[in-house]
Amino acid sequence: MAKRIRPAIVLLLIGILIGLILGYALSEHVRLANPATPLHTPRGGLSTSLTPIRALDTQIVGPLSGSALPSAQGATRYMSTRGRDSNPCTQSRPCATLSHISALMVPGDEVIIDTGIYAAPQTFTASGSVSAPVTITAQDTGAVTITYPLHAPDAMQQQRLLWLPGNKNVTVNGLSFVGMLHRSDKNPADCPGGPCAGSGSGHYGDGMVEDASAGAFGTGITYSNLTILDSQDGCLKFNDHDVATHNYISNCGATTYAHDIYANSGHNTITYNYFGTSPGWNVECMDANCRVAENYFYDVPGDEQQGALLEPVSPSTATANYIDTGGAIGVKVATGVTVMGNLLVNNGYGVNCGRALGGCAVLNNTFYDSGIALEDDAGYGGEFTQPITFENNIVYNDTPTALTNVPFAAGVTPTIDHNDYVNVTLTRNTAGHDYDGGHSITGNPLFIAARLLQGDFHIRPGSPARGTGLDLGAAPCGNPNDMGALPSGCG
Repeated sequence: MAKRIRPAIVLLLIGILIGLILGYALSEHVRLANPATPLHTPRGGLSTSLTPIRALDTQIVGPLSGSALPSAQGATRYMSTRGRDSNPCTQSRPCATLSHISALMVPGDEVIIDTGIYAAPQTFTASGSVSAPVTITAQDTGAVTITYPLHAPDAMQQQRLLWLPGNKNVTVNGLSFVGMLHRSDKNPADCPGGPCAGSGSGHYGDGMVEDASAGAFGTGITYSNLTILDSQDGCLKFNDHDVATHNYISNCGATTYAHDIYANSGHNTITYNYFGTSPGWNVECMDANCRVAENYFYDVPGDEQQGALLEPVSPSTATANYIDTGGAIGVKVATGVTVMGNLLVNNGYGVNCGRALGGCAVLNNTFYDSGIALEDDAGYGGEFTQPITFENNIVYNDTPTALTNVPFAAGVTPTIDHNDYVNVTLTRNTAGHDYDGGHSITGNPLFIAARLLQGDFHIRPGSPARGTGLDLGAAPCGNPNDMGALPSGCG
């Protein structure tokens, strides 16, 4: 009897050992994907609690509550690592792939994915309706990972982890996506003809998660509570009327053409996300009505290759974000875009209005050690050719820095007034007059804790920036006449 049992015990021990080895390999893969520890370490989206910046905090927003997510109105189907696609997709007899399950789904249906590691690529083709979206959700937020198999060939790594080929009205919630780290560092023989990354050729890379196909754009897709790490061609690419909220996205790309989020069309909303280090733009909006609000942008100290935030088209807005790029551009915008209520810390340039040579509104922001607050691209002409509104801002530098890097063209009169400047050199026009309208101040704003990492940029009682600005409708609480992003009387 003992002799018959012993081989079974040996096989069981071998199975446990293999499981431990694979688990360790994946954990190391995830750790290497994000080698620098951020201010918080989310798991499965943003799991730490926080009040958004416009309510005067700089931590991370927690995951959506269950009540904030659409509930299934139709059938619930199940997917598991122990499933088979010949099963009926029930909880006791789950299926194995999203492609199979999506062929069975109708508007209002939901698929729940059990805890485990799932091999990419996964394709989901089902669409919902505005009133009855279809939903992909993790059984436990952060406990479902879609990734490439270890040592996957480059041809496999070029494929998306999750592809929604032009779907409509889909919610994706609680999943983790982990790509392969630094494909360009692999043996050149793995990538004949050049680097592995398609983005290196000069076009914008596809996302590891994407809702478009040739001639068919997705619309009405919501991405929530996701962790997306480690891509050389960008992390998340979406299109029209999409929402990205409460996600943790980092290490997306090996070139400046790769993005954390690339919003290819208009009417998109990007809120309450944490963006870590990436060499390209954290967010780029390529069409009108893009709203980027209450996100946290944080780069690894010393890595100044990242550009953040967005390059949208009117009437897009960037509001109430915390932005620390470690030395790159904080916000880059086009004509008609409003940049309001943001805290910009440790950037090389604060706001770049050079995409259309001016024409933006920069209101109630706080710039702390962010270099030139108002920048123009030399490649776009070397001067502002449209008026700019720059009001109610606090611009604080440790060393004297110019407010702008280029002059305004002849005949162009900006509205630059009611700001607080510390160590700021004002740009002069050809007549030798300051561009500023004469109502600005140069007093220390008296921040509670002025420092690069985890500073507190509330202004103290007695600050000269309190009550001396204009009421521009930017303050969510407190005194609307305060300058800067953090009015007094809040938080």
